[in-house]
Amino acid sequence: MAPSCKSWLANEGGKHLLLLLWLSLNVGLFWKTFRRYCHEPQYFYLHRMLGLGLCLSRASASVLNLNCSLVLLPMCRSLLAFLRGSRKVASRKTRRLLDKSRTFHVTCGVTICFFSVLHVAAHLVNALNFSVNYSDEFLALNAASYHGEDPRKLLFATVPGLTGVLMVLVLFLMSTASTYSIRVSNYDIFWYTHNLFFVFYLLLMLHVSGLETSFSLQFTSILNSSHFRHLCGSALDLLELECWVMHESTCVWVMRGVLKYQTNLKEHPPGCSSRNVTLPEDSRFTDGLDEFISENAPEPFSGGSVEMEPVIPKSFVCTEEPKFQAHFPETWLWISGPLCFYCAERLYRYIRSSHKPVLITAVIRHPCNVLEIHMMKKDFKARPGQVS
Repeated sequence: MAPSCKSWLANEGGKHLLLLLWLSLNVGLFWKTFRRYCHEPQYFYLHRMLGLGLCLSRASASVLNLNCSLVLLPMCRSLLAFLRGSRKVASRKTRRLLDKSRTFHVTCGVTICFFSVLHVAAHLVNALNFSVNYSDEFLALNAASYHGEDPRKLLFATVPGLTGVLMVLVLFLMSTASTYSIRVSNYDIFWYTHNLFFVFYLLLMLHVSGLETSFSLQFTSILNSSHFRHLCGSALDLLELECWVMHESTCVWVMRGVLKYQTNLKEHPPGCSSRNVTLPEDSRFTDGLDEFISENAPEPFSGGSVEMEPVIPKSFVCTEEPKFQAHFPETWLWISGPLCFYCAERLYRYIRSSHKPVLITAVIRHPCNVLEIHMMKKDFKARPGQVS
């Protein structure tokens, strides 16, 4: 038993240790983001409006960011071949882990599909809650334009919703074409649909509403003019653009995020009462309060009047209305590095293949689905154990 365990640790221990580390990262990131949006005070009003859908959508989005960045690295075949065939990696166990790159790629892909379903389901609930729980008190927090707005409008008439639908379609095509039956019957379908990942990542950049364009304030005044708004108002509303003044003469137009957090927690603690809010005289609360005070008022005595404690402590009285701001997009921080690295690797492979092309001289089919391919390449040198 002991030799078998030792052999298993030597052969499979590194792979399972790496899998456990990856799984821990996913679980930790999911749980940390879930608790953040569920309990932190800057999301108090947003969580009260959206409920559990907010926590699930943001937690699944963080896992998607992680796996969308990792899924590209195992496909950098030139780098993996260089590390595997050179002496840069001396350990045989590490080189064997590099041979499992395709398995790790499939694992990340399945994880992206699973959490995409969870993310979409949570956002469907969020769209419904935005419509049903429209807030007249906090207008900046609303994604809907009015109470009872059709949730389908939030899905198909906004940039995050429309790009999300397109990403689901692209991901569905890529995942179905990756099945074993399609890869065996027609490999070209698998190859060309997998190249749609360029479209997927472009839509992902747009989905997080992170487009930025700098204009001078003079040009910004033209964009904000009533005549321009009358001509192009629908387009600006679709893109959900707003101006952030970064310098004295420069304005940055950014897409407004759908999910916002509160910025003035010190001036407006979540759940506090506004000093400008007055109750109507005929309200049930006022009548009940007056009756309660009259029945329970203490007897006056010569020492002076009795001061009553305020109904609401002063520490919970707001000094200003809550202010909300959209999150700065973080998805590009996750995927920009691996995406640029993979594109550079693909460009290198394209240049290398065009410089020294491979010529297929013969294709022979043998029994038991064995395919023999004869190829020729200039200046090719076979290594020991490599079939030439």
